[in-house]
Amino acid sequence: MKKATFEFELLTPAVAGGAEPKHRAEIRAPSIRGQLRWWFRVLGGFKKLRQKAIKEQEAEIFGAIAGDDGCAGKLAVRVVRTVQSSSRKDMKAMGVGPFTEEGYLLWPLASRNEGDSSRAVIDAGQIFQLDIVWRGNPDLWDDIRSLVTVFGNLGSLGFRGRRAMGALALRGQRIFFCDALAAFPWEGRVEIKALPAGNAKSATQALGGWLRSWRAHGRTGRNQQEQGYPGYSFAKKDHDTGAALLNGTRTSDQPVYRAAIGLPIIQRFSGAGSLNWDKGSRSSKGRFASPVLLRPHRSEANGWSALVIFIEALRWPDGERVHISTQRDEVERRVSLDLYDAMKSDRRLCTFPPAAHP
Repeated sequence: MKKATFEFELLTPAVAGGAEPKHRAEIRAPSIRGQLRWWFRVLGGFKKLRQKAIKEQEAEIFGAIAGDDGCAGKLAVRVVRTVQSSSRKDMKAMGVGPFTEEGYLLWPLASRNEGDSSRAVIDAGQIFQLDIVWRGNPDLWDDIRSLVTVFGNLGSLGFRGRRAMGALALRGQRIFFCDALAAFPWEGRVEIKALPAGNAKSATQALGGWLRSWRAHGRTGRNQQEQGYPGYSFAKKDHDTGAALLNGTRTSDQPVYRAAIGLPIIQRFSGAGSLNWDKGSRSSKGRFASPVLLRPHRSEANGWSALVIFIEALRWPDGERVHISTQRDEVERRVSLDLYDAMKSDRRLCTFPPAAHP
């Protein structure tokens, strides 16, 4: 058996609610275990086990439930020093304005007339400790530690985790981040790029501004400025598709774009109503988690970056259509990846990480 203790710091507030998200936020071992499993999958499993399918690797490490073929996992995760909070906050209480870059990332927590949008929040700067216990092949111990290291650099916890909240830093790293990545065949499955930043706040602001420049159309307080954004033409086409449907006009089967970077989308038009965009068909609608992750990042040398992480392994499936509905009508539309690909090619983004540590 191998065991190690890791210490993590929250770089940004964690809206990490469980059964009662409005009343209690806490760091929980099952959430972290789920994140480790998720990163293991999207990174392509361990290079040392490449002769096995990822699903088989995953079952060996984390366990599986599959009838008579189920098995217990060999990796245990224990929070030995946790943090929790019953402090409820909305965007305003977090010191974020509604039309700011940070506000663009936190819009679900904006105060609204229809009710309280606050949730329990753990403030940035809080520290927790995690015990990792490995009962499997000792030859994989360094790989297990590498997985925890990747999670400590790219991972997050809680609501809006894909949008810069709950970002983590691993304190006292024993394995350099770039060396940890080398344990996985991650190239082609995950692309990591970066914007410059000086601290957690400037990283969050940079990420919010970057995402807005690709996704926004209206309702941001900067309607004229938006016309100069690189994503404006894509967003306008999606806006026009929704407006036509809301007005009872059936447009031709033109592609839509923003669905490829996350669903559902709720499209609101002043005085005219709203539309819901969902993944799937009329009979089977659902969510599509964004393959674009935003992370403030602090390096081993205390340098800061604003990471934009493209999860190529989870990009929009070929041939899958988006379902758009109003109270009166509903249609399906094909989804183009042109917006997603343009975001990846943004010249404002720099390659990350640097070369592996010697």
